[in-house]
Order: sequence, then structure tokens, then C-alpha cells
Amino acid sequence: MRNFTGWLSYFEPGYQVVRAHVSPTKVAIDWREEGYEGGLIATSVDGEHYEGTYTYKGSTERSPMSLVLYESKGGAVVLLGDYRDQVNGDGSCMFQLVPDLAADKPAGIPVKLSPESQQVLDRSAAQLAKRLTAMEKAKTKPAKRKGGKK
Repeated sequence: MRNFTGWLSYFEPGYQVVRAHVSPTKVAIDWREEGYEGGLIATSVDGEHYEGTYTYKGSTERSPMSLVLYESKGGAVVLLGDYRDQVNGDGSCMFQLVPDLAADKPAGIPVKLSPESQQVLDRSAAQLAKRLTAMEKAKTKPAKRKGGKK
């Protein structure tokens, strides 16, 4: 299992990954968002698609989540996910993770990337965000009617 640090993005600022562990069979992530603490645990049989649950500190309810892992040659990871939330509705999220290279630094302190690495990560995240947005739009398009007007 490798350790990571990074960013959680619901395409809004203010979300930070505190701790993340990724292996071919398991993903475990703790994060902070606007004063709340959340966590997820998901497992995989193929090292790419993960199924699990997430919850928030103080809650006994666990909600389902599925994730797809994308990994760069440099070791950075992006996880795109869909979650089910009975209170606030279903949605999608994205975790951007980079290897936590400083073993003596506590988890949750972002690793300083070179400008080139940051640009690659930003471009990859932007491309994935566009794909996710397109996928969400495709889900909400009304079906075309055949046979003309009624």
C-alpha cells in the first residue's frame, strides 16, 4: 500500500485530503470539507474500479460510493467517483492524489510539486473534469421521441 496526500474536489475550493492509502485492492481516504471530516473505504478486484462506502465523523450512516482510478507514469493518482446520498442527493467527486514523498512529514501536508509536474496534474484534472461534466450532462438529457410530434 502506498501513502498519498492531495486534494478532494467537488469542483469547489475548500476541500483537503488529510490521508490517503491506495493499493490494487483497497482505497482509504480521510478528508476535511468546510469544517466537516469525512472518510471512505473501498475495495477492488481489478485495481481500477473500487466499490465501498463513505461517512462523516459523528454519523453512523454509511453511504455507497464507486470510484475509478487513473494513475500517471509519475505516480500521481486521480479517483473519479459517484456517490449516493439520501439526504442531499447523488453526485460525483474527484480526488487528486500525489505520492507523499516526505516520510518524516505528517500526512496531510501537501507535497510541493515542480511547476512542470503541477501543470501536468492540473491539465489532467481539467481533462477529467470535462469528461465527468460531459458524462453528467449525458445522464440528464431527455430521450428523443421517435415518430414526430404528438
